[in-house]
Amino acid sequence: MKSQKQELIRLLNTWDFIGVLPFKGGPKDEYDCLIAPIFSLMRKRADSDKLTSFLSKELKDHFGIDSRPHELNQNVKKILQWWNSKYTK
Repeated sequence: MKSQKQELIRLLNTWDFIGVLPFKGGPKDEYDCLIAPIFSLMRKRADSDKLTSFLSKELKDHFGIDSRPHELNQNVKKILQWWNSKYTK
């Protein structure tokens, strides 16, 4: 059984918003800096607006890229669906 961290890393690596392709030989820890803050938001039952705001700011401030709204919204939805389907009751 995969851990929560492994599952979230898989989601972020699949999204691969900076294009380093961790699943094809790129650095596998590129998005690890997002794990703890995302878990914190999820445990506080953050809604899509809060998660979108956090990720948009991280993309800009930490990774130096502008978010593509449609792509960001799709991946926020995936993260929330994953979390809600497994970790909230």
